[in-house]
Amino acid sequence: MVLHLSWSPPLALRAPQRPGGATGKGEPVAATAVRVWEAPADGTPGVE
Repeated sequence: MVLHLSWSPPLALRAPQRPGGATGKGEPVAATAVRVWEAPADGTPGVE
């Protein structure tokens, strides 16, 4: 099994909307996006 991996640099997501407050009024949420997928066994492109 061969796995491929990609990720984004650290990013800040806008604060979610909360009761009594507008969207983006709170502190941003720090996050990193990660994606892992398996390479097709026979070399043909797969469906994601």
